Amino acid sequence: MKRLSLLWKKFHKLHLGLYVLFSLAAYFGSSTAFIFERYSLIDIPLLKTEWRQVSEARARGGSYKPSAATAEKIFKPLAPGKPGGADGAIHYEARARSLDLSFLFLLLWLLPLYKYYFSKKPQDLARVERRIIHLPLVIFVLGWVLALQRFLGNLSAYSGLYGGVPGRVTVVFAVSAVLLGAFVSYLNLELTGLYVRGRIAGPFFKATDPYGLKHGFAINLTLRYALLIFSLGMVPLLLSLYFPVLSNLDVFTGLGPGGISKLLSSPDSLRVLLPVLVLAGLVALILVFQAASIALYRLNVQAPVSGLLRRMKAVAAGDLDCRTSVLYTDEFGQLKGHFNLMVDGLRERERRLEAARAEASRLESELAVSKATSDLAAQVAHDIRSPLAAMGAAARGLQLPVGQRELLENSARRIQEIADDLLRRYRAPSADYGEEKPRPCPLAALLEAALAEKRLQYKDRAGVKILFESGAGGARAVVEPKGFQRLVSNLVNNAVEAFDGGGTVTVTLSEGGGGVTVAVRDDGRGIPPELLPRLGQKGETHGKAGGTGLGLYHARASAEGWGGRLEIASAPGGGTTVSLVLPSVAVAAVRSTVLLDDDPLVHLNWKLAAKAAGAGLKAFETPGDFYSALGSLPKDTPIYIDSELGGGAKGEEIARDLHEKGYSDLTLATGHDAGAFGDLTWLKVTGKEPPFGGQQGGAADGHLL
Repeated sequence: MKRLSLLWKKFHKLHLGLYVLFSLAAYFGSSTAFIFERYSLIDIPLLKTEWRQVSEARARGGSYKPSAATAEKIFKPLAPGKPGGADGAIHYEARARSLDLSFLFLLLWLLPLYKYYFSKKPQDLARVERRIIHLPLVIFVLGWVLALQRFLGNLSAYSGLYGGVPGRVTVVFAVSAVLLGAFVSYLNLELTGLYVRGRIAGPFFKATDPYGLKHGFAINLTLRYALLIFSLGMVPLLLSLYFPVLSNLDVFTGLGPGGISKLLSSPDSLRVLLPVLVLAGLVALILVFQAASIALYRLNVQAPVSGLLRRMKAVAAGDLDCRTSVLYTDEFGQLKGHFNLMVDGLRERERRLEAARAEASRLESELAVSKATSDLAAQVAHDIRSPLAAMGAAARGLQLPVGQRELLENSARRIQEIADDLLRRYRAPSADYGEEKPRPCPLAALLEAALAEKRLQYKDRAGVKILFESGAGGARAVVEPKGFQRLVSNLVNNAVEAFDGGGTVTVTLSEGGGGVTVAVRDDGRGIPPELLPRLGQKGETHGKAGGTGLGLYHARASAEGWGGRLEIASAPGGGTTVSLVLPSVAVAAVRSTVLLDDDPLVHLNWKLAAKAAGAGLKAFETPGDFYSALGSLPKDTPIYIDSELGGGAKGEEIARDLHEKGYSDLTLATGHDAGAFGDLTWLKVTGKEPPFGGQQGGAADGHLL
């Protein structure tokens, strides 16, 4: 059974459904073109003549049957096969050689994808991506290639059977080719394109790059709509007019000089002419409306979508002042409104981030001054005690008047007390910058938050790049989150200050040998080898005017306090690498918190907070999606529900239903007063702030050397 399952998985990756759908589209398009050709090539006058002879023969009591040669002349088969039946009639024979070539081209086009699935050698994923992205376009072009092949084949077959090709027959073949191309291209664009997105592109991109932007040529919305209108609207309308005109072509050929008055004087001709003319007018009017609908679609759909895409690109590039007007309440209005809300949220978060960074920088500067002052005070107190003791002993041995000796001894004793107090107050200054306690933390999330602030800090400094490379996204270590981010922030500052102009700072996270390593590498001017052993000691600095050396000292003390070590490697002109090596801790099972809220900004805020805290979060926007996943949630799962949900749903009613189902940890996350839900004694009520502890606390700006 396992072997069969493996074989099915491999067979499934051949994507034979693509070829089947392409064949079906080609079949339906060819059938439409075939019917059109067969009807259009009929010799209508000769057919009417034969009908008249049959009717006259029956009126006389006899019978009349057209000969096989006459029937062939009327219906004009293009590809005669072998005579079949007793009457020797010639039957139409379909050929699929062009379809076989299309299959071969599709197979060659998908060859890089097949190599990715079945070859053990590494493949160029960018090449496979391009082949998948352009596959709908390739199928679209193949549909029109089939149409062109049919047109040329029909001309060749007709010429071989009947000699020269009249202009009328050439027009019939051209129109049938356009019908074939329109139907095949549209069906492939929609049905085969749906298969490509769901069965080919979906599995591949989920395994390689599910969220990144995809690049390549695409058929835009207006062209898709125009193909829809042409294939399903214009073609049936034109055919509905074409067939009655063709069947009564002899009537319309009389519209020469004096022909109109002759037609108007004939009741039989009027019965044919008037309905066709009315139908022609309606068809022309509808065609004008359809052409106008294509232009309006481009104006009302394509243009707003393109404008919103341009604004999204501007926001992605950092322009948070980019907004769009909201004039309606339809889906486009909702999309634009939520885009503006997203930009407002990003602007508010950036404003808070800038304020927090400035405050953190100020506090760290004050703290650095305080630490330096306390170290200096302790050192002065320690150094002054010995000479004070000597002064006291000398004062007692001097031959001075009693009053002067006591004054000198009391003054020395007072200074001694002050020194003792200073030493007692500032003895063993701690490397800890706050009251935070060490705890297991996801280092990747802390590093991403710290480096995001660093990029903002140095965004105006030309040539400075700050990169992050993580080879251990799940690495965890016991650290103080704020202290860890501050340490990394200071190391990045130190690396940037090593640049004479621009340069690149690369922060890497790796795990191995029971430890986690955070390395900050720059391509600056480097440090002389003789200074490396002394860095990290009090008072040792390099390349910074006014540096105290306390920064690296406290960084080393923090690393050792967390059970790790600080390593420094450098060479003149070769850059510097400062590595923080910490013991790794196993990832504990994370119990996910569940959020049901229809506000995208609330989702964004909670997801960022959960990521920073290393907590699990499952977020749902609609009650339907939430109830679909409810069966997989343990009864003690923390569930947070918004009071006012879309569609008039009430969070307290959903909470009541969950309570009756046995779920125990239920919280209403709302801005309403808790007293409004006093009857629900089992329900907790809170605001919309994320419940994850320790998610805040960014890196502060400081200087190590």
